Order: sequence, then C-alpha cells, then structure tokens
Amino acid sequence: MPFAHDVDSLLGEEEVDVAVRVRKPKAGALSAEEAARLSALMKDAKLERVPLGVVQPNPRNAKRHPRKQIDLLSESIRQLGFNVPIIVDEANVILAGHARYAAARKLGFSEVPIIRLTHLSAEEQRLFALADNKLPELGSWDFDQLKTEILELSDPPAGLSFDMAIDMAIAGFDTVEIDEILTPAPERRSGTASELAGASPVVTAPGDIWELDHHILHCNSPLESGSYEKILGADPVVAFVDPPFDELSSEQRLTLVKAAGEQIHSNLALGGVVYWFMAWPHLGGTLSALEPVFGAPREMAVWVKSGVREGTLYQSRH
Repeated sequence: MPFAHDVDSLLGEEEVDVAVRVRKPKAGALSAEEAARLSALMKDAKLERVPLGVVQPNPRNAKRHPRKQIDLLSESIRQLGFNVPIIVDEANVILAGHARYAAARKLGFSEVPIIRLTHLSAEEQRLFALADNKLPELGSWDFDQLKTEILELSDPPAGLSFDMAIDMAIAGFDTVEIDEILTPAPERRSGTASELAGASPVVTAPGDIWELDHHILHCNSPLESGSYEKILGADPVVAFVDPPFDELSSEQRLTLVKAAGEQIHSNLALGGVVYWFMAWPHLGGTLSALEPVFGAPREMAVWVKSGVREGTLYQSRH
C-alpha cells in the first residue's frame, strides 16, 4: 500500500503552522476542593426521559458512525436495553451519544434517557465531546481475558448457564475476528543462541553489510536509526517494506510497525513513496499505525501470489 511523503507541499499548497498547547495531566488524587466540586456536580446530575424529537444532533460532531455500527448498536439495545443515557446541553443538543441517538431513531423510540450538562462553558462542551470520542480509543485489549469472555459467553462452562442465546455480534465482534482471537498463536522456537548456533554455520551477523552488485543488504534492525545511516547516501525516493512481524500479538505488531514507519519516514526523501506489504487481515491495524506517520494511503495494489497463506476460515493468496 503506497503512502506519499509530504507530496502536498511539493504541489505548492500553502502550509499553515498551528501551535496546540498540550498540558501534562495532573498526577495524584483530587484535592479536597476538587472532590467537593465534582461530588456536587454528580449530585446535581439528573436522569431525564424526553421525547426523541426534542434531542438535536450536534452540527460540530466530528465522529462518524457507519451503518454497520448503528445496526449492531440497535440490536444491542433491542436485546440488552438502552443502558447509557445521551448527554446533552441546555438546548438538548447532543454532546455525547450520536450513535445511540441514531439507533433510537432506527428502532422507533418515542422517548430516550438523557443527562443534561449545565455547568460547562461552550468551549468546555466542545472539549468534552471530543474527549468522549477520543479517550476510549487509547485503551487496549487484554486478549487472554477477552478470549476467556468470548469462550464462556459462547459456550458456558458447567455450572454457568444463560437464559438467553448469546450473540457476540452485538458486542461488535464479527466471525472472522472471533476466530482470530480464539485461534492459538503459533508456537515460537525455543532455545538459547548457543543451542541454535551449532545447527548450521554462521553466515552473517547483525551489523554485516553485503554489497550485491548495485544493491546493498544490511543485516540489522529497521527500528534503529543507525541501520539507515550506515548504508544510505542521498535520501531514497522509494521504500519497499515487508516487516516480519506476523507472529507477534496485534498490539506488539502495530507498535513495531509504527516504530519502523517512523524510521523510514525520517530517512525518505521529500515526496518519496512507501510501498508497505502486508497480509490482508492486518490492513486495518497497519493503516491505523501508519496514517499518523505518512498520512492517508494513495492507492492499494493486491498481489495474487502463486502459493496460499495459512488461514483459519480460508486459505488466502493475497
């Protein structure tokens, strides 16, 4: 998947410098004054039921909700109930809960539960709306615990029963994703370096540089800036990247993908292009890791390989 590096600036589009102040979060517990203020706000917060028609979407809402999400959320509400109120301002404009509002409309609700915030300024209301959407994205999954939850909900162990049929789809997990979570990771080879060294003669070692006609092969880590400095003269205009991170967990893989992308970005010529190879199941995660570094991808090419790749549902050739 090719990414362009700062191409817009080459095309003459105006660049604007914007200074954004980001303060470090305060550490430690609340002061007595802060605790009293927040306690009073919680006591003042009232759950109301209002006609759906009086609730208004926020024209400043920056989060988009695809139809699939609304369909799944609607089914979740149908089975489990409308358990999280919509947050609105004094004029019933939504601050948090646009997806729940859309699901309520889809289901034909006449009333919805709301909590009205009256203590925030207009700027603080906008900040709260952004924080409500962005902060949950900073979390990560405990995949061992997630696997346990999915297994027990799908097939309860002896002594634990459920009166309703469990549909994991309403939690947002599709069949392929569940299959990948439940499939054991491939076993890693064990053994010390000394045990492995005797298996075959050592041909190369980290730090070795091989000259192959017009090409140079450097045996080193793509995560270290020195790996590039030793072999690059002028900044390259094209990079072909195929990182060997498939056996790692999703979180580890994406951390390394982003780190490698940052190194390549810093060594690529202005206007250069990166071709990033990946198996299709890693497409979404790889894009989320690389877009903050390179921006949105320009094109996608599908490589139909002669052999097949191992898969849990289908054997992929792409």
